[in-house]
Amino acid sequence: MSSVFFYIYTKDRKFFLCLTKLKAYIAVDSLFIMKRLFFLILILTLPLIAFFEWAAYKRANFPADFIYTTSDSVDLDYHRPEVVADYFQSAAAIERFGRYCWKEYKVDVRADEPMESPEKELVASYLKQLVHLRQTEARLKQSYSLKQQGLDAETIQRMIENGWDKTTYEAQTFLGDKKVLVFEDQGEAVFKVQQLLKKKGYDLPVDGYFERKTLDAVKEFQRKEGLFPTGRIGDLTVKRLLK
Repeated sequence: MSSVFFYIYTKDRKFFLCLTKLKAYIAVDSLFIMKRLFFLILILTLPLIAFFEWAAYKRANFPADFIYTTSDSVDLDYHRPEVVADYFQSAAAIERFGRYCWKEYKVDVRADEPMESPEKELVASYLKQLVHLRQTEARLKQSYSLKQQGLDAETIQRMIENGWDKTTYEAQTFLGDKKVLVFEDQGEAVFKVQQLLKKKGYDLPVDGYFERKTLDAVKEFQRKEGLFPTGRIGDLTVKRLLK
């Protein structure tokens, strides 16, 4: 009887020891797994945390490249001083508007991605201001450029009001009071046309008389320029001659 009891006791003890060891192994493995999970979660969450921190920083700091830099090549002595004043006021206003949208709505009004209201309205307002500013700047830059070419303020005013570039202006004023030169005309305008054709290699007299040789030269020039060869000299033919 005692031998049987000892055998059962020994078996139970071994079982108990095995169970204890198993529990210990499971505990160790669980701790190891938990550590690995912790590091995995940490590795996955750190980039997300960094991204959201960067996004928060970006929104909190106004983009430096948003500042509208006014051009140095604008005519500060433009014939309408209010246009110059409006240009600089508009440049300052569009920057203030951009800062306001960024600070209050966290919206970069220069962004190209689709937006929803009221963001669309903010972007539309920004674009409207930007178009006005760039149109004003283009007008002042054109005036500055023309003055650099030696044109006077009155001529520049006429050109800008009519939307002419230098070539168009020269074509408009080239013919004087006559809008079109035709066969058998004569005068200074005909003389100038003959000079230009002569420089381009055409064989014709330069005498101020719109005769047959001049007519043939004009038609040939018009054909080469892709114009309908009417032989009549208007603004378009003069513009091509002045190029």
